[in-house]
Amino acid sequence: MANYAIANVLIFLLNLSTLLNVLASPVCPYPSPKPPKHHPPIVKPPVQKPPSHSPIPPIHKPPKYPPKPPPPSSSPKPPHVPKPPHYPKPPIVHPPHVPKPPIVKP
Repeated sequence: MANYAIANVLIFLLNLSTLLNVLASPVCPYPSPKPPKHHPPIVKPPVQKPPSHSPIPPIHKPPKYPPKPPPPSSSPKPPHVPKPPHYPKPPIVHPPHVPKPPIVKP
């Protein structure tokens, strides 16, 4: 019976030590690996274009020059003469319309 009591005490102490270890370290000693926050960039192979037969020439723009003054005219302009003032004409008044009397045949 003594062996039975010693075995029970040893099992009790083993359970107690396991319980104390679980309570003492709440964090798992081997945490599960977390996925990366950002996906790695996708590297695309460079697109190779076939060489063209001739390159496009650059657009050539003519240089900008300041505007030239107009050439002097051979004949001078006549002086400005103002137009005479415009006076309105009086309205035309017609005599009133008088209807003709009806013609009565006897």
